[in-house]
Formats: sequence, C-alpha cells, structure tokens
Amino acid sequence: MSIRSRLCLALAGTILSFNAIAAAGEPFTLVQGKHGAISTYGSGSDNEELDRLKRTSQGPFLWFRDHGKSYVIEDPVLLERAGAAWKPVQTLGQEMSALGQQMDGHGKQMGKLGHEMGEQGRQGASEATLDAKARQMEQAAKPMDSLGKRMGELGERQGRASKDAECATRGVIDEALRTGKAKPVRAG
Repeated sequence: MSIRSRLCLALAGTILSFNAIAAAGEPFTLVQGKHGAISTYGSGSDNEELDRLKRTSQGPFLWFRDHGKSYVIEDPVLLERAGAAWKPVQTLGQEMSALGQQMDGHGKQMGKLGHEMGEQGRQGASEATLDAKARQMEQAAKPMDSLGKRMGELGERQGRASKDAECATRGVIDEALRTGKAKPVRAG
C-alpha cells in the first residue's frame, strides 16, 4: 500500500472518529407520553422545539440531534427499548427521593433541637441542660450518617445506570438512523 493510500485511510479514519465523537455528545430527549417521564441528555437549548413536538405528538417519542439536525423517533419497538433502558435510572431516582424525604424529616428534627438549644442558651440554661440537648442532637444525627451513605451509594449506582441508559439510547438512535425510522423534524 502506498504512502498516499495510507494517509488517505488515516485521514478517513480520523474524520469518522471525529464524527462519531461529535454525534455521541449531541442531545436527546425521551418523552414517554404527554405527561409521562422525560429522560434528557444534553442542554436545554432545544426547549421550544421540544414543547412544540409535545403539543403536536400523538404519543411518546425520542427527539435527538445528529450532526446538528433534529430528528424524532416514534417507532413503538424502539421507544420501548429506550424506555426500558431508563427504568433503572427512574427507579433509583425514586429511591433517592424517598431517602431525601427521610433525611428532611431528620433534618427538621435536628433544626428544632438546635433552635431549642439556642433558646436555652440565651435564657441562661445550665450546662447540664445544654449538654443533654447536645446529646439529643447527636442521637438525631446518627440516622443522617447512615442515610447519607445510602444516598451516596444510590447516587453512584444512578450514575452508572445513566451511562448505561445513554449508551442504550444512542444504540436506538443509531438503529433508527440506519433503518430510516428516524424522521427529520421540520422547522416550526
């Protein structure tokens, strides 16, 4: 193979790699029904276009950009695959929300104790009374440590699940482009 042929192949490979990297970073939004869950990757700069699609769509859709052009997928089989990919992320989000509510309850209890402690301090309460309140505060803080650790673990799991869901969604997008099931979005 000549040097010129090698250079052409190397240049073509570089261009293809650059195009794949550019396409992988482009935004998408999965809308699962008019009032259903929304999974988004990318910036919110396309909100007007998405709002228009939500108003005019008859059901769920996957909107995305590919090399700067907007497309929509409405194929039920592809949408089911994309939706299934995001289920673990949504489930973990619900678990995190429940933990957040528990943390909020403990936080309010700690806030109340802190307020009481401050009032007692201003009123000249004895050191023993303030120490007792401080012990109550320590006891109230113990569940927060455990909840915080669980929240961190869930956050890590959700991060991994999000990456997996994004990868699966990009696979759906690639298939839709390849099979013609991705339809260009007309300017509104």
